[in-house]
Amino acid sequence: PDFIYGDDDGNTLSGGGNNDFLFGANGNDTLYGDSGADLLVDVKGADALYGGSGDDVLIADASVLQGFGSLTPTEVDSHTDVNSPLGDLLDGGAGNDVLFVGGGSDTIRYASLSDGTDTVAGFDTAAAASGGDVIDISAVLDLPGNTWADGGSFSDATAGAYLTFANDGHGNTVVAVDIDGVGAGTPVTLAILQGVDPTDALSLLDDNFTLG
Repeated sequence: PDFIYGDDDGNTLSGGGNNDFLFGANGNDTLYGDSGADLLVDVKGADALYGGSGDDVLIADASVLQGFGSLTPTEVDSHTDVNSPLGDLLDGGAGNDVLFVGGGSDTIRYASLSDGTDTVAGFDTAAAASGGDVIDISAVLDLPGNTWADGGSFSDATAGAYLTFANDGHGNTVVAVDIDGVGAGTPVTLAILQGVDPTDALSLLDDNFTLG
């Protein structure tokens, strides 16, 4: 595997075809895992993390590394202030990825229904303006003529046919999408939001999703 470290400037790091470790350090960085099962870590700055293919781990807050074996954020790159206060972009790409969001209003983006099912830890359900996180599914929704896509609310009669929230039985929210809204097929599960209560779907949709 490759171990690629950025410096305090804005870096663009690419992992290539191996199982890589990319560490953005300070600065506004862009990290590409490419193929392979990669680990992408952000410390500071408004960063963009793209997992690519493979089952990747994307970390927008390096403090979650504490407790993983003997590795701590300080040991990774001698940083003590590891909670990124700025909004990061996380795109796991294909594969079943693990995404850790941190401080600031982070955006998790899905470009395809074939991106796999991601496990999301640390998701903040506050409004984005108050530091909450956002899931951008605008690229996978096709809602012509639907008022929900044009500023409507979850109370629209058609809305529930496209996007569903369910409890997985362990206190987590399962987010699934039916691309055409007709209900004929099985909804595609995009994400499992760990520790997020699915009972208040209206609030979750209004505050934490970009639909189009």
